Amino acid sequence: MVAEKETQVRDSMRMMGLNEIAYWTSWLLYYLLINIIVASCCTIMLFQTLFKYSNPFLVWLFFFMYGLSLFGFVTFVQAFF
Repeated sequence: MVAEKETQVRDSMRMMGLNEIAYWTSWLLYYLLINIIVASCCTIMLFQTLFKYSNPFLVWLFFFMYGLSLFGFVTFVQAFF
């Protein structure tokens, strides 16, 4: 997002008629896909040894919600740059 501000791609797309909702939805879907993959990989790796007796869905949900909270935090912090 910071690199996008440097190159002003967002402003160029806005001049071409891009809607704000479409812009933020694209970022959310992009990070949602990456977050699902990372949460799944972390769950698979840690479930074999560390979380043997835990519910795998709850472990995955924990990693997934943590990733979503990071997306919200990054969105908040990028406003200052």
